[in-house]
Amino acid sequence: MVNVIHMSDIHLSYNADSDNYDSLSKLRHALNDINDKHPGADFMIITGDLTHDGSEESYRLLDKTIK
Repeated sequence: MVNVIHMSDIHLSYNADSDNYDSLSKLRHALNDINDKHPGADFMIITGDLTHDGSEESYRLLDKTIK
């Protein structure tokens, strides 16, 4: 059996002025929780709106955070 983690619409934002800036701490908390509770997962899929503003900086932050 393949174990898959699915996250959706994380709306990560690089911009500290954004209403969604706390999304980074929420994402980190979720990833730590996933690693603690599902260490045997084979892979994770993230779908939906990955960033809040679509900026290159937000996508770089996402890439750095999930690696």
